[in-house]
Amino acid sequence: ERLRRAAVEGASTSLILCGHSGCGKHATLARALDRLDADPAVPRYDVAELNGLVHAEAAAGLRELAAQLDASGDVSEKSRYVDDLGLLVDELRRRRAERRAPLLVVLSELDAFALQPRQTLLYVLLDAMQSRLGCVVVAGVTTDHGVLELFEKRVRSRLHNHHVSFTRATAVDVADLFDDRLRVDERALRAAEARLAALSQNAEAGSDDPGAPEYVAAWAAAWAAVRVSAPVQTCIREGVEAGRSMRWFCRVATRAAMCIDADEPVITPEHWRESVSSQCPNAAPQWREAIRHLPPPEKALLVAYLKLERVGAPYCLQVAAHGLSRLGQAAKADAFHDDQLLEAQQALLDKTIVSLSADARQTERRDTHVLRYANVRLSADVDVDDLWLALRADDLGCPTSLRQWALQG
Repeated sequence: ERLRRAAVEGASTSLILCGHSGCGKHATLARALDRLDADPAVPRYDVAELNGLVHAEAAAGLRELAAQLDASGDVSEKSRYVDDLGLLVDELRRRRAERRAPLLVVLSELDAFALQPRQTLLYVLLDAMQSRLGCVVVAGVTTDHGVLELFEKRVRSRLHNHHVSFTRATAVDVADLFDDRLRVDERALRAAEARLAALSQNAEAGSDDPGAPEYVAAWAAAWAAVRVSAPVQTCIREGVEAGRSMRWFCRVATRAAMCIDADEPVITPEHWRESVSSQCPNAAPQWREAIRHLPPPEKALLVAYLKLERVGAPYCLQVAAHGLSRLGQAAKADAFHDDQLLEAQQALLDKTIVSLSADARQTERRDTHVLRYANVRLSADVDVDDLWLALRADDLGCPTSLRQWALQG
């Protein structure tokens, strides 16, 4: 509702979404934008997103924001902070003069922005919000419920007190999520049919396939029956009891929808069983046992990757080492030298716990530069949510300081 009011009235505002990792902060924001986009009475938002783990520094953040807004001018790695700031202000003025769409700036990992000296980037964005340079909405996303205490006075004074807290998912929340994710919109279906007809050379108006209204009615009836079936109710009950994240439930719903085909065009209980099974690999206990016995540098690096994996942004050894260096400053016993982390990286690759990006694999070499800067991903066999639950339950044998560092965001 706040996004709707800001877009319709052209009034800039700010809000903070706070909750544990995987609770649905980004998903909720995305769904809200989707619904506003479907309303012809609401101007469509232009969205730019910055991540505190990558763009927290003022120069890097402004450069990335100017690039995402396609601001005219020379935006490059060598451009100066003052030049990037000038480009951003000029772009906001141009947007106002041309009465362009409202701008939503999403700041993921908001606490990382707040930890920067003088919090320059936050101040610039919030100041632009109050300077009437068009409609600018700043949305911060964080896992730190105490993030407001990190802001300087000049930043806090420019914030609007819109704080949305996400609690642990309940059975009602999950059921509502499934209803929302598995709802078929007739208008969107008609639009998809039109696009397919335009792309198909052999499309004929007299097709025997059922029309959009009939299919929507058949899907709704099928989902109503599946929703109260044992597989869905068991999934909800056991998932909530185990503390599963909303991200995990979203993956289950998405996988179930992907199981439909021409022979079974609507969702069935068998689709749901297959989906839940795919998200609960039998190898999870073996993974936990293997991680318990990893040497300390390998375990610390894996936990850092696990934390970065849940953020969703690309990551490499250098990014993980930067995070672990903060842990080492707080507790010398948990400090690891660069050589130790390089050896740990090589060991995790040899054990196929992590893998290099496709570009790095094509080089067919593993020198220090590749190991340090090439993007990596956790193995597809690793269930990130299961390992995160194990970390929360202190079931991976991690030192207390490492575990707290990972869980506190």
